[in-house]
Amino acid sequence: MEETAFGFMRVGDLISLTLYLVVTLGLGLWAGIRTKTTEGYFLGGRKMPSWAVTLSMIGTAISSMTFLAYPGSAYDGNFSRIMGNLAFPIGALLAVFIFVQFYREAGYISAYTYFERRFGLWARLYICVLYVIGQVWRMGLVLYLLSMAVTSMHPELDLRLTILLIGVFVTVYTVLGGIEAVIWTDVFQTAVLILGGLLVVFVVFYRVDGGAATVLTMGVANGKFSLVGHEARSFFDFSLARDTVLVLWIGGVLGSTTEFALDQAKVQRYCATSTARGAKIATLAGALGCIPLWFLFMFIGTCLWVFYQIHPDRMPQEMLADEVFPFFILRELPVGLGGVVLAGVMAAAMSTIDSSMSAISTSATEDIYKRVLVPGREDTHYLKAAKTIGTISGVGMLVLALWLTLMRQETILEILFVIASMLSAGVTGLFLIGFCTTRTNTYGAAIAVILSAMATFGMVYLEGKAMAWETHLNWRIEAAVKSGEVDSEQIRAQIQEQAASEGKQLKLADLNAREQSRIREILADKIRAELGDPPQHLGEAIGIHPFAMGIVTNLIVLLSGYFFSLFRPAQSLQQLGGLTWWTRNMPRMG
Repeated sequence: MEETAFGFMRVGDLISLTLYLVVTLGLGLWAGIRTKTTEGYFLGGRKMPSWAVTLSMIGTAISSMTFLAYPGSAYDGNFSRIMGNLAFPIGALLAVFIFVQFYREAGYISAYTYFERRFGLWARLYICVLYVIGQVWRMGLVLYLLSMAVTSMHPELDLRLTILLIGVFVTVYTVLGGIEAVIWTDVFQTAVLILGGLLVVFVVFYRVDGGAATVLTMGVANGKFSLVGHEARSFFDFSLARDTVLVLWIGGVLGSTTEFALDQAKVQRYCATSTARGAKIATLAGALGCIPLWFLFMFIGTCLWVFYQIHPDRMPQEMLADEVFPFFILRELPVGLGGVVLAGVMAAAMSTIDSSMSAISTSATEDIYKRVLVPGREDTHYLKAAKTIGTISGVGMLVLALWLTLMRQETILEILFVIASMLSAGVTGLFLIGFCTTRTNTYGAAIAVILSAMATFGMVYLEGKAMAWETHLNWRIEAAVKSGEVDSEQIRAQIQEQAASEGKQLKLADLNAREQSRIREILADKIRAELGDPPQHLGEAIGIHPFAMGIVTNLIVLLSGYFFSLFRPAQSLQQLGGLTWWTRNMPRMG
């Protein structure tokens, strides 16, 4: 057995990980010493170099879920999962031609100041509250998933303690240094996660006879680089009710547009550079730079598939696809390099968390605390308030992540779906009718938001009801297996025997799916008596895939907002100066 430290990690890996943590904390402390004003804390003094902002944007977009889930997806299938992400630069192009210049010229620190100028204070508070809740949820989820990944690689670690240690660490350096700490730590963390990914590829090349040529040849021969799923005709499926390329692309375009137009973390970076040209270059380069990294982590999955096809004896037979990469890190990487890759996993998550935390601090301070609760105080007061709000958001993140440890995995997915859907109800549509039209007014916008919220709740109810039924079904099956009501081992043996007779070798995920289907058939009468008939999913009920919910709610806001605005007088063009695309060059009032 290789030398270990503290009973859970090799000494070389521990040294690599410790160096990463020390440098990250040092950058946060250094930035904290330099930051004396709210402009410095929120915008880095508007003097951050564009190359650093570029790397920060890339690091924020590459989360730990990308680092771990993408290799698992490519290992199990191909590159089709990346299709939705390829729409990401579209939002960046809109930012370059519209949003960057707009926010810089407006002089807004918070992105949501615009909504008050356009529709009133209610709109600003509505968007801000949704954003803050959504970002706290996002931070807690990312922290939980990161801690799950770390403890899966090192089972000796306690999950809750890992959450606390990582969460406190990220909160400390982010609260101390503000956006400058976020950007500089993101630069370092982006370099670490890229290095970690490349190291895995190089190790596989070195350990496989024929190196890169073997990986590429086997990958091409087995369709591992395909972008259109297992069946090419899925590329031409235009249904909005199924998980099609069209749904992924529309969702990707809408998501990227929303992110680049309204995400406070993005707006802070637009305004953090010294020139508009630097901000545009950073935005476009950051979006384009994500694409090769997404492909890198998909390629890692293909590399691992080739490695274990050549060395099947080096991996347990029954292993889920998402477990392969952590297993490879632990068992195959040389001492020291495993620590670098683990640092890459942590860097991917931390760069996402710190950006969200800084954005919460900025938005909540500017939009709620300074605007509504405590206006008219000196700058030093708001700087302290921003750090306090950042700390509170860190505590909220920890509480949420710890709460998720009490949930079943299926329940977490349900909650994720419900909250993400509810917090995105027509937000992009509200921005678009305000920015792209001069006819829309507060009256129409308010009605549109109400209608969008009602539609969101209705669709969430339909899909949530179906998901809840399936969760209870899984619990019923688990209870039947534990109680001996069904013999799981016998069923699995029968399935494997049948597959062997057909000359097939089932993946663990396929084996689990067939086992659950077989048990469901055995318990069909009892399931129907206890749970009733299965409710229809959203796609079955109204022909809309859950991923397309955002499309529907934003269309409701666009159409109803404009329609109901016709029942109230329009504002003059002078009143809309600087607030719409058509009046962007007119002087602003107030």
